Amino acid sequence: MTLYVLPNVFSDEQEPHLLLPEGLSTILLSLTGLIAESERTGRRYLIKLLKDPLARTLPIYLLNEHSSSQDRKNLAEKVLSGEVLGLISDAGTPCIADPGSELVHLLRKRGEKKIIVIPGPCSILLALISSGLPGQSFSFHGYLPKEKEERYRKIRLLEYQSEKENSTQIFIETPYRNEALLQDLLATLKSTTELALVSSITFPDENVRLHTVEQWKKSTPTVEKTPTIFLFHGGSK
Repeated sequence: MTLYVLPNVFSDEQEPHLLLPEGLSTILLSLTGLIAESERTGRRYLIKLLKDPLARTLPIYLLNEHSSSQDRKNLAEKVLSGEVLGLISDAGTPCIADPGSELVHLLRKRGEKKIIVIPGPCSILLALISSGLPGQSFSFHGYLPKEKEERYRKIRLLEYQSEKENSTQIFIETPYRNEALLQDLLATLKSTTELALVSSITFPDENVRLHTVEQWKKSTPTVEKTPTIFLFHGGSK
């Protein structure tokens, strides 16, 4: 009875050997099933990492935003009954802004100890590291509110917390809403607050930009439809 939390690349265009640890294929060969957000994602993951026939025949179980509590319980029971399952995300390492965390939480509550996390790329941490903003204290908030006034209030609150705690605030957005979020940030944050935009992390066109809000307003960048992580810091470094 084991659940392996397995890393994935950020895109099918990326070569696994550049981002994923050696020995991953050996773990995959030991599995009795793979948990993925979609059948397509799971099968392509296996085919890319295995030349073994198992890549096309290993059972794939779904766990995504539409999964019910009963679905999660059923998957937990498979692990507790003796199956060896792997858990992947569509991109990067599971369980951060990802439905896999609910399964791991359920298994921990049931007393399962054999949950083995295999290190791999995490866009949130890579963005923080590459931004140059303080990493001693930071918070990840997922998606900010969609409603404009509520979003403004949230941004002001996070900036206040950043100043008070000397912490970096991190969040994400659906790529086609990036431009709207950027404009809201520039309209709400103080001119001295440092804002980092980390786009296409680990890709050939990776772009990491750090300026104060005042500097950004002089030359507003384009982040439309580009996977981007937003980070800001309002305290003294």
